[in-house]
Formats: sequence, structure tokens, C-alpha cells
Amino acid sequence: MPAEPASVIRPAATATPWADDLLRACRFVPPGRVNIVALDGLRERLGRRWPELEGTVHAVLERLLRAQLGERDVFARLAPTEYLVVSTALPAEAAQLRCLKIVEALHRHFLGESDIGRIAIRTRLRETADGPEFEEVTAVAVLARHRAAARRRPAATGLRAGTHGAGGTISQPAAAPEPAPAFVPGGPAEGPAPAETVAPPATAPEAEPEEDAFSDPGGPIPHFDEEVPPRTRLSEVLYAPMWDLRAQVVSTYYCVTRRQSTRRRADGLAPAAEDWLERARLDFETLRHALFVLGNLPAGEGRPMLALPIHYETVATTRWRRVYVGFARTAPRRIRQNLLIELCGVPAGITPGRMLEMVGILRPFCRALLVRLSGDERDLMPYALRGVHAVGLDLDETGGSDTEIAALLDRLARAAERRSLWTYIHNARRSTIVLAAAAAGVRHVGGAAVADLDSAPRPIRRYGWDHFIGRLAQAA
Repeated sequence: MPAEPASVIRPAATATPWADDLLRACRFVPPGRVNIVALDGLRERLGRRWPELEGTVHAVLERLLRAQLGERDVFARLAPTEYLVVSTALPAEAAQLRCLKIVEALHRHFLGESDIGRIAIRTRLRETADGPEFEEVTAVAVLARHRAAARRRPAATGLRAGTHGAGGTISQPAAAPEPAPAFVPGGPAEGPAPAETVAPPATAPEAEPEEDAFSDPGGPIPHFDEEVPPRTRLSEVLYAPMWDLRAQVVSTYYCVTRRQSTRRRADGLAPAAEDWLERARLDFETLRHALFVLGNLPAGEGRPMLALPIHYETVATTRWRRVYVGFARTAPRRIRQNLLIELCGVPAGITPGRMLEMVGILRPFCRALLVRLSGDERDLMPYALRGVHAVGLDLDETGGSDTEIAALLDRLARAAERRSLWTYIHNARRSTIVLAAAAAGVRHVGGAAVADLDSAPRPIRRYGWDHFIGRLAQAA
């Protein structure tokens, strides 16, 4: 049975003349396609954190709306906690489900979880002499109506047959698929993964060294569940916890090879050409180790994300790319959904077209793509592509005093926000750097100031500022 409709609500926005005119202008749009996303529930759950997060909440919500809505759909901020969303193409229930999914993503972003029973929007009922009347509808009510309608008219709906995603999330309407928002690593799925096709670069790859790559061209490619034999390992793989400063959790671990950290050049320059083969071998070994570890982690909501580096030369060189991609294909999607790939060593001045080729090669085999910047890059336009989730820095490579690093992080966060990208940093070794990153708006921080390297990834865990302060007290 469908859930009973909630009581009639008149939006607070009608207190302002321009908002009242905007609502009245929607009177010719069919009911159900005019919805209001209200932030009252999130504000209540955030409690005392709301004043400091209010601006960020609005920025994230508007980013989600731009990513999810179609070209002819519109949204407008009506009041401090209300957004009007008008859908022009989707049916009423599909439009409501899409708004509910946006609210769910917003709750997951700031709370680390979303309770479907508490996810609700306001949808227009009718037009009266006193203005439009809305009712509050919950995700449970909309899904119940959809199930009842599907039983009566199985082919009349534009929604997927299964309206619950993994972990009890709300599935996206199938009538008009929209780009999925870029969620935090370790958060909900970004949506359907792209087709598993690997597009070869349109431009000629860089010159390849004469020596053979790290795999015998005629030999078999190992399977993802085969561990790297100890006698052939080039390095030890450790895991650096990445602290999500907004969600206050550690849900992502970055794969660090001991050999790379000991061989890093102090001046931060790119490796010499003769080191490329070794780095390609390390990239392949790290991928092999990460997929083996993910394949042996217990299933469940506490399953962490693993982020691993791959160097630009490994992807750009045909022979190395063939082995890397061939091995990644052996892992099932359930494994790759917990994998993040960080592209390192991207040459300065790379064109958006060339970057798009890199995304097309790597994105089918991971949840999202990260890009490590080589320095203080002011223009992030080449990285503002669907599939690229975040840009970041390795502070061991950039160097500088605390003041210089703080200014660099502030510029990075501002430039990334303009391109709807999130930011992260590696090797934050001092507490002052962590505080500067939080003030700048950096999303993920890893390094000795946050946590020590682990020999194996651990389940997702809470890590708040009290844990950070406790770590400082222990070190004092």
C-alpha cells in the first residue's frame, strides 16, 4: 500500500515577492515535476556544526544539482534552506526519485551515511489562490508507489525494476540517465561504470625504450587473485591512511612502495629515462598487490577503498599499457569498485584531449581517477573531466616552509573548487600542515601527522579531531 501523504506545506520562500513569482511561474508544469529540496533535516542532524558547514553544504548541493540535472532542467535557491528544482523531461516519479537521490548523496557526504527513512523532499500538489501547496514525500513513499504501479503496469514506468541500490541506496531513474556526482572516495558508488572498453590514444605514444617490458609478450598474464611471489617482489607495499577531513573517517588507504619512498629524489625532479622501466614494474606490482588484497577483504559496508599510483609513462607507452590493462581486466567489477587510481607524473601543459585519452584508458578499471599535480598549477582545466575525481600534491615533492605550503594549499583548493574537483595531499608530516589543509578546504590528508603506515588496510573507521589531538598528545 502506498504511504499516506504528509500534511500540506507552504514553502517559507513565498515570504519574498520574487520567490513567490518564481513559484507561480511553475503553475503550468505538471505536479511532481516541481520539487523543493529542503536542508532542514541535514541542519538538524549536523547540530552545532551547521554554522561552520553551511556554506560548504550549499556549494556541494549546487554541485550535485548541476551534475544530476538535465540541460533543460532548472534549479534556484528560494530561501536559506530551500532549493526549487523543476524537471522538464522526466516523469513525476522519476523526477522525485532523482531529487531524493541528490538529498541522499548530500547526507552521505556530510554524515558518512544516509537513512532512507529520513530522506525526504517537498513536491507540489496543486495551485490555490493563496499560492502553491506542497507535500513532504519520503523515499520510502515514492518507492512504495513505484512498486505498486509496477505491479499494475510493468512496462509503463521509466524506472529500473530494482529501486534499491547496494547498501539500501536509491537507484537513479533510467528514463534519462544523467552524469553521476563525484562522491568522496569510500563513499557511495558514482553510478554505472563506463563500458569496459579501452580506447587507444589518438596521438602517437612517446618513444619506447628498446628493452622489453616487465612481462614476456608471449607469456600469460597473471590473474588478479594470484599473489606476487616473494622472490620476484621489487618492493614492500604499505598503506597510508587518508583522513577525510569533512566526513571525519578513514575510509581510503594509499598504497606506498617502500622502494619508491627510499629512492625519491630530494630535489623533487622527474626520474631519469632509465628509471621509467623500474617505475612501470612498480606500478604493475602495486596494482597486482592491491587487487589481491581487495579480493581477500571481507565484503560489507566497512570495506575500505584502495588508492594506488600509476605513472604517466606507464599509460602512454603501448607495451607497458598493454600489460597493465590486460591484468586489470582480470579483476571483477566488485573488486574494481573499491579501487582508485592516481595518475602521477603528468607533464606540464598537457592538453585536455590528451588527458581525456588517459581517462578513457584507466577509468573503466577503477571507481574514480585521481591526478597528482607536479607543482603549483594554477589552471586545472585539463583535469576537469568526468571520471577525474580529485587533484592532489605530494608535499615531499613540493617542499617549502609551513607558510609557503599553506599558501599553496589555499591556491590549490580554490582552483579545484572552480573546476568542481576535490583535493588531497600526501606526506603531511606536521600538525600545522594538517590544520592549514583543513582551513584551505582540502578534503583528504595522509601522512605521519595523521597516522602511521599500516601493513594492511583496515575497515572504515571514525577518525575525528579528538583522535588527531590525542595523537599529538602521545607524540609530545
